[in-house]
Amino acid sequence: MLKFFSRLVVILSVFYIAFSPIFPISFLLQFSNEALSVPEKFPATMMPGGLTEPEPATPEVQRIANEVKPQFESKENRRYGTFNAIIYRTQVVAGINYFIKVQVSDAEYVHLRVFQSLPHENQGPRLDGYQTGKTKDDPLTYF
Repeated sequence: MLKFFSRLVVILSVFYIAFSPIFPISFLLQFSNEALSVPEKFPATMMPGGLTEPEPATPEVQRIANEVKPQFESKENRRYGTFNAIIYRTQVVAGINYFIKVQVSDAEYVHLRVFQSLPHENQGPRLDGYQTGKTKDDPLTYF
């Protein structure tokens, strides 16, 4: 193994010596951080794997919450008359994770994590996790 790394160092050294007149270090330094930054049309909130900022729930998010309501009620062994999506965040994975704050009574809220697969998979939303005992002011974070 040591022989391999020794040969690799020699090869890289020869490569550097041979091509340094063509590509001097100053050539590489001309690319500033600004030139390599992410364009404005791709904000950090859309980064795959990261959570978006909280936004008011849309009719689409309410529809997703309604679709997983039976799954949630089954796991909690309880029925909920009120089930209003308030805010949500998303996370791009191999599909989309929705983190949804849902009001289930005047002062009681739950946080749902719902996975929506890619359209070609033809699967409905799936409740992947939830947190009970939340309040209106509890932040909606990854769980």
